Amino acid sequence: MKSRFKRFFTQNIAIKILSIIIAILIWVTIVNISDPVKTVTIYNIPVTITDQKVLTEKGETYDVVSDQDINISISGKRFLVSSLSDDDFKATASLADLSSVNAIPITVRAKDNSVQKRINIVDKSESTIKVKIEKLVTMSYPVQVKYTGSTAENYVAISETTSVDHVKVRAPESVHNMIGKVAALCNLHDADKDFTKKCRLVILDKEDKVIAPKHTKISRKKVKVSVHLGQTKTVPIRVTTKSKPPKGYKIKSVKLSQNTVKLVGDSDILKDVKELHIKSKAKLSNKKKTTKVLINMLKSLPDGTAINGNNALTVTYVITKK
Repeated sequence: MKSRFKRFFTQNIAIKILSIIIAILIWVTIVNISDPVKTVTIYNIPVTITDQKVLTEKGETYDVVSDQDINISISGKRFLVSSLSDDDFKATASLADLSSVNAIPITVRAKDNSVQKRINIVDKSESTIKVKIEKLVTMSYPVQVKYTGSTAENYVAISETTSVDHVKVRAPESVHNMIGKVAALCNLHDADKDFTKKCRLVILDKEDKVIAPKHTKISRKKVKVSVHLGQTKTVPIRVTTKSKPPKGYKIKSVKLSQNTVKLVGDSDILKDVKELHIKSKAKLSNKKKTTKVLINMLKSLPDGTAINGNNALTVTYVITKK
């Protein structure tokens, strides 16, 4: 048996080597025929902007104003290119190459160097990406407080103070045009006594909605907010009027736009308040028909109290003949 194997490997060596070479050539030929060069399109490769420092050193920033995804056509062996996707490629645009018309050339490469060497990028849907350049401007804004959540029942926030009065916002000029105010978001969270907490600073637009513009930085992230709480108490409204209609006429009835008001204040003050007494200064001496008078209730408030709600009261004097 051993001699038979020995003869197999030692006899006709040249023929055996030639056979192996021919087999390899046949295999290579088959592979080339079965795996030809093919062109495919890879879609939606995100373009990454690099070298932002070029602008920040000049006090500028940018916004992309064109499509930030790119499609490419690549050619290579069918087996390879058919297995590739957008995750296999990296597209970049360097701000260092920014042109006078604010366009940046796009470079696309395969993330794997071995893949890059075996393919050709034959076409790109876009050769450049367009940006808008803006100056970064620093402005000062007063810190206001925006409440979220609710206090405990019969309590309300009367006043608040913040640890800083103003903060600086560094942002593009267009962002400053959007800003309505800078506020500390303060959660009341069923509070029933005065409290102090750190609250996050946010930017609000002109419609009082929280926004988070790009390339924008507030000089600090949080401020301390101290909140003074008061209690609420609903009391009836009583209106008295000294003035009277002319001779032969009378006040048949007095109607109020609301019969009660919710007062806010410290508990030791509110406990003694039974009603809101308003002394109307309406002049009825020449009135011969129903007359409406608008009264600002704030002028009649007990010291140390405020109104939770509408301050205006409409008093209707129904005047008739006697």
